[in-house]
Amino acid sequence: MLVAFYNATGGPNWTRDGNWLSDLPLSSWYGVTTNAAGRVTGILLNVNNITGTIPSGLSQLTSLESLSLAANNLSGAIPGALGTLSNLTKLALHGNDLTGGIPSQLGNLSALQSLNLAHNDLTGSIPSQLGNLTNLKWFYLYHTKVSGSIPSQLGNLSSLEIMYFTNNDLSGSIPSALGNLTNLKALRLHGNELSGSIPSQLGNLSNLETLQLANNDLTGSIPSQLGNLSNLTRLTLSGNQLTGCIPQALQNVESNDLGSLGLSYCQ
Repeated sequence: MLVAFYNATGGPNWTRDGNWLSDLPLSSWYGVTTNAAGRVTGILLNVNNITGTIPSGLSQLTSLESLSLAANNLSGAIPGALGTLSNLTKLALHGNDLTGGIPSQLGNLSALQSLNLAHNDLTGSIPSQLGNLTNLKWFYLYHTKVSGSIPSQLGNLSSLEIMYFTNNDLSGSIPSALGNLTNLKALRLHGNELSGSIPSQLGNLSNLETLQLANNDLTGSIPSQLGNLSNLTRLTLSGNQLTGCIPQALQNVESNDLGSLGLSYCQ
């Protein structure tokens, strides 16, 4: 399968392709890792001038744990067949020219810990099936063209620490279910078209350090419950239509835009 991958993605023009297509052990091929049995466990070819589309045949590498093809020139769709890689813990496809939707089959990657699809031309909505990724810790989906609402099922991502969904076309309300993500350290949703009020349930995110909701269409008041976020060091809310006052408990939060809200602290 590696030979087919090489041929399908412009292998002769890769920046680095040491030992590829040779008779040497696969573990000596540039960017390839294997286990004790010689099965491929990793393909790590970031910034390598890889072109073409991602072959669905990669799903045949059933021992694959890490697939990292970031910052290349890949185009076309993300193959849904990647959802059969049950051992995959890292999928990094950011910084390419990928198009189409996010395959719902990625929700079958039960071992996945890191998913990075940022800086692509992906469209469509976020599949609710991604809420099945209970081992996911890092979810990067920014600077794409995804639209629609944030699925409430993402509130099931109990291991999640990072959620970066900035600068997309997301709309609808912020799901109150995100308040269930008690391991979350950073929630970045700025630069979308989100509307409605800020859920008071976000005040349950006791480990949250960064909350960025700026440049959306949010309305209503800032929930006093955000004052419970004792670890919060960065809060951005400007570029919305918020009213009322800023909870006094937020006065010590380092922020570059609370003063631009035109709101005073609650007395």
